[in-house]
Amino acid sequence: MPQIIPVVNWRIDLRKLGGSKMLSSEYKLLDFQADWCLPCQTMGKSLKEVMKNINNIELVKVDIDKEPDMARTYQIRSIPTLVLIKEGNIIGKMVGAKSVNEIKAFLQTA
Repeated sequence: MPQIIPVVNWRIDLRKLGGSKMLSSEYKLLDFQADWCLPCQTMGKSLKEVMKNINNIELVKVDIDKEPDMARTYQIRSIPTLVLIKEGNIIGKMVGAKSVNEIKAFLQTA
């Protein structure tokens, strides 16, 4: 199972994310969410299920209340939102709570 890194009190941008030593995989999946968001909690369960079988994507959870600057940087207007990044470039964005199958399809098309 890929490592899940909570993003708390540290700043990250597209340029840094692509070259970060902390985030070493080629693909990063940013999960923008908040503790109080019920759809985020629902999708979190689906995302956890999907990520059990994925080894080449690193999951990074971003709490928008703790990281508002990062949410602004990625133009997050609604949560939950998934942002898929490859080599520092955004290659996909999914907004709203999605099922296991929808998340799998999103990751396969990117």
